[in-house]
Amino acid sequence: MRYVFILLAFVSLPALAENNLLDELSNKAKNIERLGGVFTQHRKITVLPLPLISAGEFSYHYQTGMVWITQEPIQSKIHITHQGIQTENKEIITQTAGSAQLAKMLLGIFSGDLTSLSEQFDVQVNGDMTQWHLHLTPKNELVATQISSIDIHGRETTDSVAIADANGDHTDLTFTTQQLVFIEN
Repeated sequence: MRYVFILLAFVSLPALAENNLLDELSNKAKNIERLGGVFTQHRKITVLPLPLISAGEFSYHYQTGMVWITQEPIQSKIHITHQGIQTENKEIITQTAGSAQLAKMLLGIFSGDLTSLSEQFDVQVNGDMTQWHLHLTPKNELVATQISSIDIHGRETTDSVAIADANGDHTDLTFTTQQLVFIEN
């Protein structure tokens, strides 16, 4: 009986460590007031021989949401707020239909609200606070028709995100954080 208990303890230790790391990451994200930097995106579409490359800036504020500005090759601006997602191209502002749920999920990632993320994805985490990795797989069939998996790597903040689409396309985002301000307690 003692061996069974020891075996169960060893089997459950990795799960406890994963939950502790996920809690630590969530708590740290909940204390971020502002975050900003630059990004590079490589989008590999299966029918094209070369990836599509874009670059720009991003900024996040815990009260107002996120602004994603693509500067190259085409300029555009995306506003992600609790009300949804708006795209701004050449002075034309378009509200994305049905985007409130997606906006909630995206802002949940930045704000440390992993509840909305875990509603849509199974989350596996490994590493420690100095170097961590989240692997997300869709729970629901509707999401799975679009996304196969998402891998997020980071240290102090997110360094990279890799999104594997269900159709074989792939997006790799790399981030360089230039501004990180925590909420003062």
